[in-house]
Order: sequence, then structure tokens, then C-alpha cells
Amino acid sequence: MGELLTVKEAAAYLRLSPLTIHRHLNAGILKGAKHGQQWRIKREDLDKPSAGELTPQEQLRLLAEVTAEAEAKTPESSLLPLPEGYEALRGKVWRALGYPDGYTWENYVEHTQKHGRDAFRLERQQERLLPVEEQELLVEGIRIESENVHHKAIALFAVDAKIQIALRQKGYRLTPRFENPEAYITGEGLLAPIDKAEKEELEGASAVRPPRTPS
Repeated sequence: MGELLTVKEAAAYLRLSPLTIHRHLNAGILKGAKHGQQWRIKREDLDKPSAGELTPQEQLRLLAEVTAEAEAKTPESSLLPLPEGYEALRGKVWRALGYPDGYTWENYVEHTQKHGRDAFRLERQQERLLPVEEQELLVEGIRIESENVHHKAIALFAVDAKIQIALRQKGYRLTPRFENPEAYITGEGLLAPIDKAEKEELEGASAVRPPRTPS
């Protein structure tokens, strides 16, 4: 029997967070077994570098193909238009706070997550210097920006789900290494073959699925 690792040890080995390892275990991306309330993972399951007979370049090519197909089949998220004048006003507030030119909503979200209440407090102080009408415009624009972030997240989730389904249909699955940017340089260890039980389950589901009737 191979060496068993804890979630924390597996996370350190793969250079991922323990939370990511837990998520992959629960999703079936990473194999593991429960010992009481704790997960244990075989080191050999983390060391498998190849996906069947696929070379690293072939793994990258296959992942690129299923990703492009999934994105093509996923409708673009319906983003709401921002109020007229909102972006210019938002830029005015950001410049007053000393943020650089080219600052974006994504930069703002990252900044506020990092600095928390201090960032919000400084921005609210700056906004209160504006006329009431401009403050109301900012509030409405921020509400729409937040909704659009939610719509984008849903669209990305749909693409991810289609990628995983397409890979399984081709006999492969993503490994935890897919969250490590370095893996996309070499392509090594991105994919692993699904095991016999997964393949039989997939074939069984396809066999019992009723044929689609034309609408």
C-alpha cells in the first residue's frame, strides 16, 4: 500500500490550498478515501504525470479543444448596461483617491478585498463630497457592476461544467494540477484517464438516456 497523505500534506505537495484539495476531493477530480472524518490521499495518485498515452503537448491540445467547444456552446452572459456618465464619475472618484490611470472594476474589487473597511471608508468619504445626484448615480452603477460580476461567474461555471463533461466523454478528467499555472507551460499532469468504474458509469448513463425528439 502506497504512502497516504493528509489534505494539508497533499496541498503542500501540489502547491495548492487545503480548501482547493477538499473541493477536488468532493468533486471527484482527486481520488481519496475517508478515514473517519479525515481524507487520505495516495501519493502515487498525485505523482501520475501522464494521461494514458497522451504526451504533455497532446494534453494541452485536448484541453484547448474542449475549452473552445464549451465556450462556443455557452451563451454569452447578458450583461446589464451601465448608467450614462457612471464610468466617468467612477474614474473621477478613483483619481481623487490616487488610483492610477487604467484602474478597472476588477482592480477595485481586488483592492477592497485586500484592504477591507479602510478602502470602503476612504471611498465613501470621497463620494460624500459629490452632489446628491452623482452619489445616486454611483450607487446605481455599483449595483449593476455587482450584478454583472454575478452573471459572468454563472457563465464561467457553465463553461467549466461542459469542459469536465467533454473530457470524461473522451476518457479523461482534470487533475488538481490544472489550478497550478506552471502546469500550462509544460502540459504535464493536467489530465488523467478516468478509471474503469467511471468509464462504465459514463457508458451506462449514455445507454439509458432517451433519444432527443426534434422540436
